[in-house]
Amino acid sequence: MKRSSGTLLAALFAVWSVMIAPHGALGGDYYVATDGSYGNNGLTSTGAWPTITHALDNTAPGDFIHVGPGLFAEWLEITNAIVLSGSDDYISSNPPFERHQSSTVIMPPDTNYPSSPLIHVKTNGVILCHITINGDSDTNGVSDIRCGVYGVHRPLSVTHCLIRNIGGYGIRNTGDATLPQISDDDALMCDFSFNTISNIVHPLSNRASAVYLEHAPAFCDNNAIAAVKGSNALAGIYIDRCYYTSNMSACITANSNVFLDCTLALWANQFGSDGEKINVYGNDISNCVAGIRITAAMGQALVSENEVNVTGVSPVGEPARGIWLQADYDPWHMPTEHLVIWNRIQGNAAVGDGSVGILFDYSTTSETNINNGLRAIAVSNSVGGFDRGFYIGSGTNGIGTNRLHNPLVTVAANYNTIYGNGTFGFVSTGTLYSVDGSLNYWDGAGPYDWPPVSGNGFSGNALYEPPLLGALGTDLDSDGIEDRYDPDDDGDEFPDWKELQAGTNPTNASSLFQIASFSNTLAGGASLRWTSVTGRTYRVWRATNLLVGFDTILTNNIPGNPPFNYYTDLTATVEAKYFYRVTVTN
Repeated sequence: MKRSSGTLLAALFAVWSVMIAPHGALGGDYYVATDGSYGNNGLTSTGAWPTITHALDNTAPGDFIHVGPGLFAEWLEITNAIVLSGSDDYISSNPPFERHQSSTVIMPPDTNYPSSPLIHVKTNGVILCHITINGDSDTNGVSDIRCGVYGVHRPLSVTHCLIRNIGGYGIRNTGDATLPQISDDDALMCDFSFNTISNIVHPLSNRASAVYLEHAPAFCDNNAIAAVKGSNALAGIYIDRCYYTSNMSACITANSNVFLDCTLALWANQFGSDGEKINVYGNDISNCVAGIRITAAMGQALVSENEVNVTGVSPVGEPARGIWLQADYDPWHMPTEHLVIWNRIQGNAAVGDGSVGILFDYSTTSETNINNGLRAIAVSNSVGGFDRGFYIGSGTNGIGTNRLHNPLVTVAANYNTIYGNGTFGFVSTGTLYSVDGSLNYWDGAGPYDWPPVSGNGFSGNALYEPPLLGALGTDLDSDGIEDRYDPDDDGDEFPDWKELQAGTNPTNASSLFQIASFSNTLAGGASLRWTSVTGRTYRVWRATNLLVGFDTILTNNIPGNPPFNYYTDLTATVEAKYFYRVTVTN
């Protein structure tokens, strides 16, 4: 599988090339430098203040604090909704763990307050960007703080930061002020993206996380996370009880992240409240024990186009898991089931070690009167190198017996490539019905082997059929050429699977997702028009430098209104170049 970059589907780029005049800022600009002075007014880079703390004490909500290069040994408390931007560079074209170029370093001045966060955010609307947070003040290899950035308020934005050597959590946002309400809208979504986070430990077991979210729906995209491992690790990204309401149309995202050497890369636990979605797309997971885990969900998870390479055994003895979905809260009333699609999952297993590529697992919980279970579809995934490729495990007793659903697990697994597994390619156990395991591509000793051989067979109560339409044998436009050799059937430069996601017709070259036109006025403002379909929502991005990338979101979750949707960027004025991008978000 060849994975594309970006969010779920990237449209064409449009460039508006006119002159810019900066639009008015909400607050003032202030400067901090290592050679600054308390006697300065802080209004220019040559008249800078010497510490970030002094700048925080002398600025107001809406102000922008520019911090120059150098080392700043300070504990920071942020009580105003400001932007704090350092001088670090971010080069998106570099390899993942070389993108962040450190320049502005914030670290503890001493080891006296190990339980304190280095940056404590005490209000909403704060933006932190382009800074390095180093938790090891005395460079002895032991972190001197429990958290890099901590806050209970929403929204909070931490982007383009380098965070390392933390004894607990790189970023922790509990979102309790206030807890998500029915009146919440998309303005309360947090953003923790484009960060590099490594060497996160914790003195207690099952606690350490690079990004830890609780009650804080967020975008967690394009991060590079390494070395969150061992018995103290919880997950690289842990999304816990991030309930949100139908008034917040933006779903939680964990897209295009890179995870390296983590015990568990990503864990989404108890997200959603009214059936809202989480998108887990395009992540690159390597040398981890477990890849993606979804538990106790109240909304749909879209787990799509991830590269997952896992191996080994966790500190508590669990063998490798590629993608792992467990029992949900009342999934029978979700709008739709979980979708696991177009993922490549690779293990390095020995026969009988218990490792699983894709695991759908029913397990009881301590809650009562919950009609729990699991509904999912797995389609067009590649799964190989495990003791068992697919494992569907169901229980016989539900929670809240007066609301028991039978069966407890409803899974369909079709058009998948299942190869090179040790004991079984497909296992179902404890199910009271036949799991739909038909129409998969079984690659045993040779291509299209049927029945599967070399340990890649099946066990349990399931439906099996020869690979008439195996994942590597589909021909969407019936032109006699398999889609693996003809991925763009209509020749419009969009792969068939991307067209299916975008809602366009993969066999009609005139049906495609694109920016159709743009225009501008002398007074400022750029108007975009793009092709749209019903049942999809769209996001508009802007950049001023393509080397930095499209990291400015102008708006998101615009419902499709065919044949065209429109958006006007009123913040754009004359005198320079802007680059625009539109993506499909669901």
